[in-house]
Amino acid sequence: MSYNKKERKLADKKQRNGRFKKRLLIIFLTAVIIIAVVVAGYFLIPYFSNQSTDPAGKTDTSRADYIQKVSEDAKKLTLDNDSAGAVSVYKNAIDATENVDAKQALLLMEATAYSNGGDNDNALISALASESLKNSSDTEQYIASLYEKKADNANAIIFYKKAIDNINKQDPLADSDINYYQNKIEILGGY
Repeated sequence: MSYNKKERKLADKKQRNGRFKKRLLIIFLTAVIIIAVVVAGYFLIPYFSNQSTDPAGKTDTSRADYIQKVSEDAKKLTLDNDSAGAVSVYKNAIDATENVDAKQALLLMEATAYSNGGDNDNALISALASESLKNSSDTEQYIASLYEKKADNANAIIFYKKAIDNINKQDPLADSDINYYQNKIEILGGY
């Protein structure tokens, strides 16, 4: 082999080594970037998942503001004798929120809108859906009154009893509420 051939072979070998090193560097940098993205995602996903897209928000104030706005929108429609429109406002708001407290309150408002429109069957469905999310004396009393409107005294009595069970005994008006519900039960033929 001549000296030129050896030099050329050596130059080719260096060139191949250079290309190999470049490829290795590109692979290494790509791996570092992928790892960096994964690590950043690991730390950022919890942050972004805590960002609420729920219109009711995550705080009591934002939830109250949301419910107030929906209520005002529905009230305007109710004043214009558009009960169906008011119900639609509540349905859209209920579907838009994941907040259980907001859903519960909005379902009761929807029930009231149905009842105001004379549709006590759907009012009862909404009120029972509200109760399934969260029991309260007020919810149980409202359901009992809807059963009363439907002349279903047996179920009205059941829900007045549930209302008594759910009364906050620390409330200063607890005894008055209990007496009221007991009187309603007696009038309906219970006890």
